[in-house]
Amino acid sequence: MLSKHLGVLKKVGLVTERRVGRQRLYRVNPEQLKLIHDWISPFERFWKEKFDRLDEYLQEIQKKEK
Repeated sequence: MLSKHLGVLKKVGLVTERRVGRQRLYRVNPEQLKLIHDWISPFERFWKEKFDRLDEYLQEIQKKEK
């Protein structure tokens, strides 16, 4: 199962593979990973704000119940 996941990551350029004898050594491609990080960052900020507001709302409800 792991080799299937590594194959997908290799196909999209997130990892590179090097064969040493019978072993396959994988290395993360940091440039590709940074592109994903940069794309996800706005969503992270968006959801963090939403969850923070939800937390505040739930705390208000708990206070009212007490």
